[in-house]
Amino acid sequence: MPEQFEKTNNKEQELSKINPRKVNIPKPIELTPEQDENLLDLAIKARTAEKAGDLKTAIGFYQKYKEKYMKLKGEKEIEEQSIETENDQEFQEKALEYIQTLLDQGADKGWVAQGLAGLDSDKAWEMRETLLSQGASKGWVVRGLAGLDSDKAWEMRETLLSEGADKDYVAIGLAGLDSERAWAMRETLLSEGAGKGWVAQGLAGLDSDKAWEMRETLLSQGASKGWVARGLAGLDSDKAWEMRETLLSQGASKDWVARCLAGLDSDKAWKMRETLLSEGADKDYVAIGLAGLDSDKAWEMRETLLSQGADKDYIARGLAGLDSEKAWEMRKTLLSEGAGKGWVAQGVYGDYLMAGVRKARRDRAEKE
Repeated sequence: MPEQFEKTNNKEQELSKINPRKVNIPKPIELTPEQDENLLDLAIKARTAEKAGDLKTAIGFYQKYKEKYMKLKGEKEIEEQSIETENDQEFQEKALEYIQTLLDQGADKGWVAQGLAGLDSDKAWEMRETLLSQGASKGWVVRGLAGLDSDKAWEMRETLLSEGADKDYVAIGLAGLDSERAWAMRETLLSEGAGKGWVAQGLAGLDSDKAWEMRETLLSQGASKGWVARGLAGLDSDKAWEMRETLLSQGASKDWVARCLAGLDSDKAWKMRETLLSEGADKDYVAIGLAGLDSDKAWEMRETLLSQGADKDYIARGLAGLDSEKAWEMRKTLLSEGAGKGWVAQGVYGDYLMAGVRKARRDRAEKE
C-alpha cells in the first residue's frame, strides 16, 4: 500500500504533509462504461475534497479508488490468464498434430523429441514413449523435458539417467525449472561430472538469486562464456543485460549471445541484434534468436536474413513458440523449399530455449 494511504491513521497534523496528487494510480485497464463511471465518481469526490482542503477525506476516496481499481485489475488478469491458457492448450494440440505429421514423413526422431519441450499432455507423453521404443536417443528425449516439473517428467528423468542418458543432456533439460527438485538435480549432476557449460545452459529463463549465484560460480570454475550466455535466454533484467555485455567484452561468441536473445522484443534486444550482426555474428544464430517473437520487427528481420542467405533450417527453428498465421505459412513455405522436417519440428512449440522464454515471461507477468 502506498505510503500516502498508510498515513490516514496518523494524527491530524501529519495529514498536512500528504499530497494526494502523489498517490500512485495504476496503469489504465479496459473497463466497461459502468466501471469507468464508478471509478470516475470516486476520483471526482477525491479531487473535490482535496480542493476544499479536506485532505483526510480526499485520501479516503483515493484509497477507495485504488482498492476498487485493483479488484477490477485482478479480475481482468484472471480472465486474461484463462484466455491465454485456453489459447496455449489449443496451440499445444495443434503443435503435436503437426509434429506427428512431420514424424510420419520422416523427421529425425531425436529432433522431434527435443521439440516436445514444455508439452505435458497425455499425447505428448505417448509420443515420447513411442519415440523411445523406436530407438530415439535417450539424451534427446531428456532434453525435450525442459520446462516440465510434473511427476511424470521427474520419473522419466530418473529412468533415463538410470539407463545411461547423457548427464549433460539431462542438465540442459532442466531449463525453465526453478524448483527445489531441479536445483537438487543440478547439484547432483555437477557432483557426478556433468559439464559446467551444459548446466549453465539449463538455467535458461531463470532470474532467481540461486540462478545468478550458480552462473557466477560456473563462470569462476571455467564454464564457457558462450554457453553461459545461452542460459540467459528470455531474461530482460538489468542483471541479464550486464552479464551479456560483460561476457561479450570477455570474448564470448557473438553467435551464442545472439542466439539467446530468444523471446526478447525490447529496444535493448534489437539494438544488440543489430550490433552483433554488424560485427559479424552468424545470421543463422541470429535467426534462432528470434524464437518466440511475432512482432513486425521480427518478421522484417526474418525476411532480411533469408534474403541475405540465412539457412532455412535455422529460420524454421526460430519460429518456435509462434501460433500466428504468418508463422504457419512460413513453416509451409520453408518445408516446400527444402527445410529439414526435424528443424521445423523443433520450431513449433519449441525446445529448451522456449522453455526458458516461457518461464521468464511468466515471472515478468507476475511482477507487473
